[in-house]
Amino acid sequence: MNANQVTVLSVFFALMGGLLISTDSPLLILIGAVFFHIFAILDMSDGEVARYRGEGGVQGHYLDWFMHFITPTALVMGLFVASHEKLDSNLMIIIGLLAIVIPILSKSIQNAGWTVISWTYMRDKKNQNIDVEKMQKIISSHPRKRESSTPKWLRRLKSILLMPFEDRWSSLLILIFAILGGLFHIFNIEFIDYRLIWLIYMGIIGPMYIIYNVHVMIHSNALLDGYLRIADEKRKVSFPEDDFLG
Repeated sequence: MNANQVTVLSVFFALMGGLLISTDSPLLILIGAVFFHIFAILDMSDGEVARYRGEGGVQGHYLDWFMHFITPTALVMGLFVASHEKLDSNLMIIIGLLAIVIPILSKSIQNAGWTVISWTYMRDKKNQNIDVEKMQKIISSHPRKRESSTPKWLRRLKSILLMPFEDRWSSLLILIFAILGGLFHIFNIEFIDYRLIWLIYMGIIGPMYIIYNVHVMIHSNALLDGYLRIADEKRKVSFPEDDFLG
């Protein structure tokens, strides 16, 4: 099995996970939650397979990144299908549909950023208009706000509130809720409708989350800093930090 096949297999588990968490069976929901973790394992494995087989390249990176649009969307689609009968008004349906597109919009912020950076760099290179020193001065004159200046409790609260929007935490959350739901079911105790709550939360908070991140991207030096990662040949590249803007 080559690296691209591993990538495709990983997204198969994610899609199946989304389908299973939409069911009414606590066991199937738990299996679906586990499938998202199998996706994560395979997602970390495809790069190793590519390096082992000497197959690494742009095409593999593209396929891997594209699958990261599908996976979180599959999870929220599962929540929507599980909750659609309880969305008893047009407003609730709109909120549910907004929740589905939030993962795509969230990924698009980074994706659009790197696309614009690449386009700008190619045009500047063609016009011989790359001034690395000038850009460095601009960044240094507008230092990034120190994270440590924010109270620790507020940083923790922010991290907790944003968990459903981050892939690594959303897969963990769905597993925790699936386990709790299964245990409550065994003891014949009614559990909260976490899938509906999660969906509504993403549909309401999600648009504000997207707007805030776009605002930060535009009004910070994130795009300029990303440009320098490509244009400044003396800069030392560090992964995975340099994969992300901001």
